[in-house]
Amino acid sequence: MSRPEDAGARRLPFGDDVVEAVLAHMRDDHASDGVVIVRRHGAPGATAALMLGFDALETTWSVTDADGVEGVLTVPWPAPITDRASVRRQVVELFDGR
Repeated sequence: MSRPEDAGARRLPFGDDVVEAVLAHMRDDHASDGVVIVRRHGAPGATAALMLGFDALETTWSVTDADGVEGVLTVPWPAPITDRASVRRQVVELFDGR
């Protein structure tokens, strides 16, 4: 259960329009990268992944395995998101297995 003080730490420094743009970009242009990320961070049997959302501390993914079983995986960012550019840097870090 999150504590009230966690809410401020989770708040992004930009609006929902930026979040939606990032999610669309990840889904449309980096779907296979998402599979790599979830495999490296808790779902080694994943065959599909879809970024569902993120806050300043973590990202959430829909994950499907070879049997078609779907689940949700939350992956902490290597460092907190501080601006829009840091989202890209942190996605690369996750992809690289950090």
